[in-house]
Amino acid sequence: MRNWHHKIIKLPQAIAKISQRTPIKIGVMEGDIEYKMLNNPDIFGFNYQALNEGLQDSSIKKVIHFIPSSPVRPSLTFLNSSSHATSVAGVIAANDAPTLPIKGVLPDSSIFNFRNNVLNFLVNSGIEWNLYENNRIALNSRDTSLDLENSKLGIVQYSFDTTFTAEQARVPVINSSIAYNEGLWNRPRNADEKSVRNTTKHLFNTIKAYSNDGRGTLICLAAGNNNVNTTSEQYLSNYNYPFIIASSCLTNGTTISNSSEIRAGYSSYGDQVDISAPSSGRFDLQSPPQLIKRRIFTTTNKFCGDIGTDSEVYNYNVTSTVGNNKITLDIINGLFAGNCLELGNPSTDQHDIMVIKDIDRINKIVTFTEDRYFTLGLNLIGAIVRVPVLKNSGNINGNTITLNSPKGMGYVGQKIYIGDNQTGHFASISSVINSTTFQFNPQIPSNITLPVNYDIIPDQTVLNISNHIIDPSDSSNYIFSINPTDSSKLICVFKGGLMLLIGTYNDGSNTPFDVELQAHINNIDLVANKITIEKINLQNINIREIKTIGYGSYTSSFGGTSSASPLLAGVAGLLLQANANLNVLELKHILKEKAEKIGTRSYSIQNNNSKKNYGYSVNTDLGAGRVNAEESVQLALDWHDPAKSQTTLKPRMEIADRLTGLGVWVKPLGDSSSNIPTVNQPLNAINTLADQKIYVKVINTGNRKSFKECDLRVFVAFTDDPNPAFPFPNSWYDQEFVKLLSVLEIPIIPAGGSETLEIEWKDIAAKWNIWNKIDTTTGRRKKAYLLAHIAPFDGVSTDVSTSNIKLNKQLICKQLKVEHNGVTDETAFIPGNKLDISVDSQLIEKKFSLIMENVLTADITKFKIKASKKHNDPAQTIEEIFYKKTGDTWALEPGSTGNWITFDVPIETEGDYAENTNIKFPHTINVNNNELEIKLEIVNI
Repeated sequence: MRNWHHKIIKLPQAIAKISQRTPIKIGVMEGDIEYKMLNNPDIFGFNYQALNEGLQDSSIKKVIHFIPSSPVRPSLTFLNSSSHATSVAGVIAANDAPTLPIKGVLPDSSIFNFRNNVLNFLVNSGIEWNLYENNRIALNSRDTSLDLENSKLGIVQYSFDTTFTAEQARVPVINSSIAYNEGLWNRPRNADEKSVRNTTKHLFNTIKAYSNDGRGTLICLAAGNNNVNTTSEQYLSNYNYPFIIASSCLTNGTTISNSSEIRAGYSSYGDQVDISAPSSGRFDLQSPPQLIKRRIFTTTNKFCGDIGTDSEVYNYNVTSTVGNNKITLDIINGLFAGNCLELGNPSTDQHDIMVIKDIDRINKIVTFTEDRYFTLGLNLIGAIVRVPVLKNSGNINGNTITLNSPKGMGYVGQKIYIGDNQTGHFASISSVINSTTFQFNPQIPSNITLPVNYDIIPDQTVLNISNHIIDPSDSSNYIFSINPTDSSKLICVFKGGLMLLIGTYNDGSNTPFDVELQAHINNIDLVANKITIEKINLQNINIREIKTIGYGSYTSSFGGTSSASPLLAGVAGLLLQANANLNVLELKHILKEKAEKIGTRSYSIQNNNSKKNYGYSVNTDLGAGRVNAEESVQLALDWHDPAKSQTTLKPRMEIADRLTGLGVWVKPLGDSSSNIPTVNQPLNAINTLADQKIYVKVINTGNRKSFKECDLRVFVAFTDDPNPAFPFPNSWYDQEFVKLLSVLEIPIIPAGGSETLEIEWKDIAAKWNIWNKIDTTTGRRKKAYLLAHIAPFDGVSTDVSTSNIKLNKQLICKQLKVEHNGVTDETAFIPGNKLDISVDSQLIEKKFSLIMENVLTADITKFKIKASKKHNDPAQTIEEIFYKKTGDTWALEPGSTGNWITFDVPIETEGDYAENTNIKFPHTINVNNNELEIKLEIVNI
């Protein structure tokens, strides 16, 4: 029952509903998937391809795409490969080739392999951004800005690798099954929690806004395998954006129909769980202990041999069954203990994957490590069984073997088989000359003629354990010390190899009993005689022996929430094949809305909108329930179907009056008037000396309340383009001339309702001369615009144009009419501030220019310049001089006298707008240390 979980989630029916599938890109963020170099770059321009045949498809060039070169991977080495990452990819990627019996979830998929860090995805996904600016990050007006100067994070800046096009890595779904490891998503250990939370929130906001052409990327995370609350298992579960997947499993009914589905005993749980997917059963440390037999099968690592294509399989015929744990075969050539053997029909429930424990070569009896379960009562006599084997190749000269590649070999005393499925010779290694050259005994008898293309197959390697500890460098791993007498055997195991761990379970309250668990090797230390295995639950278990199993086996088992999460990611990919216009929030909604309620736990609607699962019927074990691929795909097909517009409930978010530009306006902070913009009064004039409030009106024109997590992003932008289109996302990054002002989560808006969001914009003048400097050639600043953006985009392509802002219902720009005053002497000063002039007792001359930009021409005669001088001697009065325009002439007011300031003739030029004027007031100040303060102010008449 290789693909039993596909039946549970109704995958075949889901795939059948999609008439025209488009290849989908999915990211895997686990570590390095095994790869091989390509002689020529593939269609995406990559030089690497998946090593596993199950992750390739010649018809669509399905490959694993590695992110090349700096800054992500300076180099790729085979030693970095991860069996866990490869297995995750195997769950996602489907292969319908008849020679490959394992099928993933998603046909026509390409997998992009990102390293263990979300920043690598951001850097290589078409997002060009600086995480921080001037040591601060504006999250929204209700949050305190994150001050990094005293934090433990430091400043992190990433920029786009120009050698890598955005199209190559723009993925709508990412799976990260081991995200509960805090280092995976770059959470610095012992970092300030507030800094971590704000920074992580900003990362997710960035992904939501810019990835996948503004529709966001669904990030599927495993809930964890420690049977604890997710809030303690992984800090990422504290955020709404990640999609947290728990595991369900079937109890031990011999068929699916008589099994019960429950939360897997290892799966973490809690209020942060979104949904569940079926995963393997395995040794369950709850009371009473039990071994659930169903497992998910996926591709194994190439280092364990190929993955079970017909070229890697030996076929045998069953001649008899002996009880439930033995069978006899017609021949036993090439078989060793540790091989996996397939019994029954893999397309039905009557199917078992067994591990060979022992072989009686005289009587041709094969004994399994456990009893058959799903094939009980099935007549197996004459049935064909398939056994993937580890095939080496090489040359034989007498009793000397020279291997092309020594997989699983070799130490003195190791048994080997030379031949093929029908004819061959069993021997033992008698001498090791080097890593690829061995001598064996006995020699091949004269009555045996080897086939032309013979295989060289090694026996199982057994390692006795002297001690095991938790890896101090990574608490997710275990380190095993090998008995010194077995140290020479370590050369026969390899990173990614599937191992059978044999030990004793003893919790002190029950009678101890033997257990067997499976795990892959993460690392091998030949010097210290140690191996490191991937994380499994070894609580109360003492491991005494490790054996290699499943060489080359497509039956390599995979489990835990690590397999549930990519199963869900693959289904999300199916939804996008059905409807590529779905955004990340729509994907999550559809998957939750159509999840099946399972188990004995009750489900209740979450009505607290401050929590993760607001609006959905959930429980803490399984979230919204088990994913239903068939119904989810159907809703995805209906989502934008005009014929289903009345029955399909969905929100439709827009910025109000986007074509006329009346959905965004600005007023001085403190202006309590109820004015809203009109065509005749657009409310877009600002004075940089005053704090402003930005208003953005968001409407929901759909027939369902809006989703939690929709964001409003507001920017100020500067450009000389006379008709700026602000193409998305290139013009919307926080770059040199586009500045992010705020990110606000949009409140839940009912169908047909609206919400006007307010953003306080303070200290504008202080930034204006930094963000929008005067061009030394033209003497002008760039024109300023307010930009607003709803993230993520929803709608079809005609609703969310990325090339023309006027055709995108969720983007808007409003030109600002800016009045800005300043004083310059190579440095910017704001009127009203103290001019700190270094002087001594001698009178010195200082020249300045008071600049007023975009003053209403009609208001020029309504103000005057007040210059005041305060003496050090408090007994002296403050001297004041007024300078103003009367008629067409600028002059001092009558009675204004003083030789300490002289005004030159003001220079008036056209402003940025027809009704505005720029004015420059050159003036000279004569000052010495008798003056305490000199001020220039604008005074309204």
